[in-house]
Amino acid sequence: LREKDPGKNLCQQVESEVDKDVDTLIHEMRKTSYPESTLNIIYYVLRYVQDELPKLSDDTRLSKDEIYNGKRRIHFLDFANPDIADLQQLLILMSRAVRECTTVRGGRYFFSKVKRQGYFPRLTQLASLLLLLLPQERRGEGCLLEIATGEEKRGKGCLLQISTGEGKTCILAMFAAIQAIRGVKPDIVTSSPLLADRDQKQWSPLYSMFDLTSSVVQPGMMCGNSEELVRVAYSKDIVYGTVDTFAADTLRQEFEGETTRGTREFDMVIVDEVDYMTLDNGVQITFLSHQDCVLRHMEQVLAGIWAMLSACKPIEMLDWRNPLDHSTPVLPQDC
Repeated sequence: LREKDPGKNLCQQVESEVDKDVDTLIHEMRKTSYPESTLNIIYYVLRYVQDELPKLSDDTRLSKDEIYNGKRRIHFLDFANPDIADLQQLLILMSRAVRECTTVRGGRYFFSKVKRQGYFPRLTQLASLLLLLLPQERRGEGCLLEIATGEEKRGKGCLLQISTGEGKTCILAMFAAIQAIRGVKPDIVTSSPLLADRDQKQWSPLYSMFDLTSSVVQPGMMCGNSEELVRVAYSKDIVYGTVDTFAADTLRQEFEGETTRGTREFDMVIVDEVDYMTLDNGVQITFLSHQDCVLRHMEQVLAGIWAMLSACKPIEMLDWRNPLDHSTPVLPQDC
């Protein structure tokens, strides 16, 4: 602020700022006592990605064969005993996909002129993605559901602290896409319906690139004749929504017998802003009732019942337990 032109000085500071390299990132993670075996995997994978991504030109696009082979590699990748080369190719594939779907072009076609070049995920984002995918050595349990072998293995889940502005929405989108390719159907919980709609629209090109479908379940979709819309939304590979919406739809299916979720299993839930759900807005209230348009025909009946009850005189209640009450009958002593 002491500079003559604070705005220009701030822009220069932003332009001169560089992302953390692999060595800095691993050094910071080692201070927080991450398992050394996990750090070794992250180091070799990110070192390769850091060297290879700058070699790709801006016009390099993923071919159908690259996407098909990448999906096969993801589907059969064993995260419990991962191969370093497979993880390297996985992050290269996801980085190229993110840049491609964030590129803004002047037309609808792939050969249209680029208006704004997309971006590669930062190394901190890719490191967070690896932490979500790799098993946790301390507990011996993974952060994900392994169903590649056909047997369901449930872990206790994984919690990552990602600072504001680090791009956790992109991290969750890459993680959800990988899980959907492996056959898991993730439910992504956001803090508001607006964010759910925004994130789904923003990352639907990434999902479509891998032949994945996505949708948003909004509050009040069950009102009127929208039940079919809800069932269609839950049939997609990746579903966005709020905790209130997911809870209400689950309760309707369990207690009211409605097939809101259809045959969708509870494979995986990915919570964005977990502090909002547990701390900032810890008391979550879910109402199964809603303003159904059919209930307006009941207004006259309910109004008539209320008028009848209001016309009745209050019933006088006597307290038989109070001996000082004059209205209490006194029995003779010889009785």
